[in-house]
Amino acid sequence: MFRFEKDMKETQWRGGENFFDGKHDDFCFVCGGTLELFGCQTCENCYHAECMTPSPDPDNLPTFWFCPHCVDNEFHVPPVPSPATYFRPISSPHLGQIPTANVPKVSQTIEKRNLSDPTPPSKAHQVAIEDTEQSKEGTKNERPARPTSGEPSTSTRFNALDNMQSRGKSRRTKNSFSPPRKKSKYSALSSEVDKSLSVIQRELEKAAQIGRSEGNLEDKIKDLEQRLRIQDGQMLLSSRELELAQKNLAAEHRHSEIVRSEHAHYKEEVVRLKEAVEKKDAELTEWRMRLRSMIGDEV
Repeated sequence: MFRFEKDMKETQWRGGENFFDGKHDDFCFVCGGTLELFGCQTCENCYHAECMTPSPDPDNLPTFWFCPHCVDNEFHVPPVPSPATYFRPISSPHLGQIPTANVPKVSQTIEKRNLSDPTPPSKAHQVAIEDTEQSKEGTKNERPARPTSGEPSTSTRFNALDNMQSRGKSRRTKNSFSPPRKKSKYSALSSEVDKSLSVIQRELEKAAQIGRSEGNLEDKIKDLEQRLRIQDGQMLLSSRELELAQKNLAAEHRHSEIVRSEHAHYKEEVVRLKEAVEKKDAELTEWRMRLRSMIGDEV
């Protein structure tokens, strides 16, 4: 469950000492995309608006929000200050009784710290100070001051505040990473393991997609090979039919040659027989004339 800016309006809490001002991830923690990312307020995780649950209104995107891991670790909840850190309101008759000897020491300590550390406070430090002040004001408004038997001195209060600020500064530097998160009751794995699993899942999905593409490609190759074998068989059958047709054509050619030779032979035989018939007719005519002449002489 994500916590958005609108959910934190009552407390005005933005992370305090857990505010993350380092470099966020350049990919979505859910889908792995890289465009239009929103960084968590207290860790390096980034999400798309549509990957959040519930999804925010596109016309009213939050300026800060907390991811589910930080919500499980209760980074979105301001800490409850201990009774020792309450600033008990002092009545007007006691205003003159505040020991003034401690105030210069605190100011001198702060001045020495500022002189020894010339670098300006980081954004996380500033946010921690603002959230601490806002949480104190909210505590004042919500809880009435309870009288205590022993009122802490002003130096003790400032030292507690300085310890809280220094602890926030040491935990969150400019290029630091989020602190190790304890396992939540909703998940048995840390965010780093979740990221590794998401990366492994994306790689497995890519490998599965590549495997499916390879399988489809192998199927296409097998189909093309089968078609090629069919075409080779058709070409072989056509070549055999062509050879058979050529053989039949050669046989028909030989047969036609034989028929032509026989026709020429028969033609010559007919001519020879015609000549023989004509010769026999001439002989027969001659014999008839001889026979007539012989018969006429006898008569």
